[in-house]
Amino acid sequence: YELKKLKEYDARNRTELYKTLMTYILNERNTVATASDLYVGRSTLFYRLRKIKEITGLDNEHLARPIKNLYLRLSIFLMERG
Repeated sequence: YELKKLKEYDARNRTELYKTLMTYILNERNTVATASDLYVGRSTLFYRLRKIKEITGLDNEHLARPIKNLYLRLSIFLMERG
């Protein structure tokens, strides 16, 4: 649900929040690796993560929960395949 919400937001606002969250999750919430992979500065990444929380309610605490993290990883996998 959260990922679909981000994709819709991105389509309306020409942002890359879905890609940011996907990269952040796949990088095990490592901000340095995520910023590097996205070619953005850390302040831009932190801004995007705050925006993601604002839109979806997801924050680092949610992403650290094993079940939620697994759910989001599986959702990313399914969304990227389809």
